Amino acid sequence: MVEPAGNISSVLSVVLQVGKWLAAPIGRQFMHLYNYNTNFKNLETEVDKLKNTRDEVQVKVDAAEINREEIKQTVKDWQTKVNNTITAAERLIQEKEENRRCFKGLHPNCINRYKHSKKAFKLKRDDIGPLLQQEERFDEVSYSSIQQSNYEKNFVKLRDDVLKLKNARRKVQRKVEEAEINGEEIEEDVKKWLEDVDSIIVKAQELIENQSLIGTDWRTRYQNSKAASELVVEDIGPLLQQEERFVKVSYSTIQQSDYKKNFVKLGDDVLKLKNARRRVQREVEEAKNNVEEIEEDVKKWLEDVDSIIVKAEELIENQSSIGTDCKTRCQNSKAASELMVDNIGPLLQQEERFDKVSHPTIHKEIWLRSNEDYLAFESRNSTLKNEIGRKAEKDKLFDQIVFVEITETPDIRKIQTTIANKLGLKFEDEREGESDRANKLYSRMEKNNILLIVDNIWEELDLKMVGIPFEADRGRNKILMTTRNVDVLEKMGSTNNLGMGILNEEEAWRLFKNMAGNCYNSF
Repeated sequence: MVEPAGNISSVLSVVLQVGKWLAAPIGRQFMHLYNYNTNFKNLETEVDKLKNTRDEVQVKVDAAEINREEIKQTVKDWQTKVNNTITAAERLIQEKEENRRCFKGLHPNCINRYKHSKKAFKLKRDDIGPLLQQEERFDEVSYSSIQQSNYEKNFVKLRDDVLKLKNARRKVQRKVEEAEINGEEIEEDVKKWLEDVDSIIVKAQELIENQSLIGTDWRTRYQNSKAASELVVEDIGPLLQQEERFVKVSYSTIQQSDYKKNFVKLGDDVLKLKNARRRVQREVEEAKNNVEEIEEDVKKWLEDVDSIIVKAEELIENQSSIGTDCKTRCQNSKAASELMVDNIGPLLQQEERFDKVSHPTIHKEIWLRSNEDYLAFESRNSTLKNEIGRKAEKDKLFDQIVFVEITETPDIRKIQTTIANKLGLKFEDEREGESDRANKLYSRMEKNNILLIVDNIWEELDLKMVGIPFEADRGRNKILMTTRNVDVLEKMGSTNNLGMGILNEEEAWRLFKNMAGNCYNSF
């Protein structure tokens, strides 16, 4: 029976995988055997380097001990590891020489050679190499020697500077007490200085008291001498310099005259602000009477003025309840001064810059308001144009609706002015020509959504001369024109013309009853 090809492939893949797993370890073992002599030669070279380095460090250690210096623990530990490593390496080299051979001395013992080569490689890499690198990082092998004279000098200096610091503290404390008697506020940096001084004096006295307990332990003497030197240089010295820079230890006392002066000035400025407010409010009321829109910055100014007046009056009223508390008087006087400088002054200056308090608004046409008297007839729509405007306004069909009535003898400038005023457009120069006005009016209406009702046209009117976009230039604008003569509209190019007939008898009677109202019902 023939086995399937798939089974053979599976067996082969397993065999190949096992081969891969075995190849790496076998390769490493072979390399240790192959590099046997090289590994031991490298080991012997590194051992010689390590011995030389050990001897150099020992020379430094001996010199330090002669100077009664304390050898660093890391150096002592390094020396112990170096001696142990050299012993282990020399033992391994000796075993190499005694390595027995197999097959009656004809071939070397492969197992021992592999073990020894592997040990030699790891000893060089994992032990000797790191020890040589560690020695390169030794800046010094001992703590610096502290001679008796230098040690005493540091503590003598510390005692002197502590005494100076105590004297400086008494001087500052005396000024602080005088300032507090006068009701003055102590400066924050002075408070902080006193706290720091107390802390440093306690720390220095503890260091001086512990001096007698040190004995001859040079390491501890070195550490304490260093601590004394750092305390003098980094703490006491800067504190003494800071005390010399103190111009004052407290806020200046507010004399009675200065205190009253601030509040008298505040009262005067509040009065000025109230007067300014009345002037602006008068102009605002006049503008409202003229149906003008008040400027936003004026509204904001009035609100700010009201708020500041209330704040100032509260401060003035609280003045009587302060009494002789200097700290509170200082705070209130400062608040009064800040109120005048930061608030009242700028508000008074702002009022002087007001050119105007309002701007004209575009008022809604009276005829656009609700018309309860409007009646619709089949033969004629009474006040139709007005009702069209009201309907357009109600349904928001246009952004603006403008009505202009044409007299029997039309005045172009007057027509232009009427339309411009209702659109919020101003002709600044009265000497401006009709064509210039027409251009401005045209630009104002162009690309807008405006319903222009031109009522009661008697004769042909040149709309372009007025500045009204017409025909193709009209855009979204719409024009409603009324006239007694349809020929006038046709001459002007109007095509969608709607004629109005005379009321018939029924419509006339309905109109009469509507106009007569209650008078008709009394008959």
